[in-house]
Amino acid sequence: MPAHVTAVRGPLIWFRDDPFLVGRDDAFVYESDGLLICEGGVITAAGDYGALRERLPRGTTVDHYPDHVITAGFIDSHIHYVQTGIIAAFGSQLIDWLNHYTFVEEQRFSDADYARRIASFFCDELLRNGTTTALTFCAVYPQSVDALFEESSRRGMRMAAGKVLMDRNAPRRPARHRSVGLRGLQGAAGTLARQGPQPLRHHAPLRPDEHAGAAGGGRHVVARAPRSAGAHARLREHRRGLLGTVPLP
Repeated sequence: MPAHVTAVRGPLIWFRDDPFLVGRDDAFVYESDGLLICEGGVITAAGDYGALRERLPRGTTVDHYPDHVITAGFIDSHIHYVQTGIIAAFGSQLIDWLNHYTFVEEQRFSDADYARRIASFFCDELLRNGTTTALTFCAVYPQSVDALFEESSRRGMRMAAGKVLMDRNAPRRPARHRSVGLRGLQGAAGTLARQGPQPLRHHAPLRPDEHAGAAGGGRHVVARAPRSAGAHARLREHRRGLLGTVPLP
């Protein structure tokens, strides 16, 4: 059976290259009367309406949005899905906010059902606001990662996400020894590999904000992690501490 064809017409913009490398004129494409054709939910053509309309199968409905702008999905380069429930929670200092709200909320993600419910809401909210790709922190619990990938995969989204590695200066329950965090990372990477080709990347976010020693420990964990895994490290953000980055190999 042929794939279902959908079409959207209207002002169309997209980037075909990096504007910081090739310049705006070579990177940016604008069609004042554009056409976007999808087959089975996958984009197969984009360009001038007049040039592409003959490619539409007979009877295809074209949704026309002349007063809108059609563009690729947005990318959120830093977000915490496990903090969805505490957005706008007050905190005078980072460490106070972590202790009073963040660590308390993130411990709830040890419950797979709760993680799945929040992941579902989180993905729906991203899509509702035009975001189709995100780099997001999960919690220390593997089930928080599994829930996010299950829900994002179901919606055809792209996610870079993974377990947080955190082993000190945090409540005892969410804190994990580095070896435990590494085993979880290896298991998650293996699970992802068994899923076959997916528009997903798995990474291990490090949270060394609260103690300089955790930065060194996180570095060794990343050095021994599977080659298929990326890493996302945080700057030290607490104003009463020293600023610094995590040295990665």
